[in-house]
Amino acid sequence: MVFHVKLVLVFVALVLLAFSSCGGFCVFGASEGEAVAAVAVAGERIVLCYDAVAEADDVGANVTALLARLGEAGELFSRAELSYGRGDFDSAVDFAGQSESKLDGFVAEADALAGKAVQEYYWDLVVTFGGSVVGVVVVVCGGFVVWHFFKKRRGGGAGA
Repeated sequence: MVFHVKLVLVFVALVLLAFSSCGGFCVFGASEGEAVAAVAVAGERIVLCYDAVAEADDVGANVTALLARLGEAGELFSRAELSYGRGDFDSAVDFAGQSESKLDGFVAEADALAGKAVQEYYWDLVVTFGGSVVGVVVVVCGGFVVWHFFKKRRGGGAGA
């Protein structure tokens, strides 16, 4: 009976040892394919966000905060690529995921800033053009009033 207990304890110990040595890696470890996919998706997302911030900058939007976020995401993406190159697929997937999460809502925010910049440009244009038209009208009317005032003062009529 003691022999059976020892045999069972040895068997349980071997099973626990087997699961503990490969349990974390086998169950939770990322494969090379998962790492490649995660890094590729993160890279595509960074390119998409870079294009969005470039378009917003072209229309005159203030993209300073967006560039800071894009830089942080690029740093995380770089870490993902380095981890992948070292064969650390878990870290590669983790850093790629962090890079993507930094860019959540990025394109929509860039588009909103671009829309706001375009709207401000049009209002500036309207105010500038409208102000110029009003200025011209005031100068012409003022000139006419001054001319009419001096004409009356001189007593000028049609013959003068």
